[in-house]
Amino acid sequence: MGSNDTPERSSRLSGFYQKSVAERTAIVAQWAGLTPAEVAVLYDGLSVAQADKLVENVVGRYSLPLSIGANFV
Repeated sequence: MGSNDTPERSSRLSGFYQKSVAERTAIVAQWAGLTPAEVAVLYDGLSVAQADKLVENVVGRYSLPLSIGANFV
């Protein structure tokens, strides 16, 4: 337990790479206390309209995978 009676959180996630994307997402959501709306952001891409509000001269968008660096001490 932590100093405020909260459980210690660790990046130690044994076998994380062997789990499906859905299983890994559920683990991260539970670990971080994410709401369903916050989890949905992990799956939904940025729309062109949103991108146009973030930067100027938008001509498109692209996706990159988002991953977790696990098992750091």
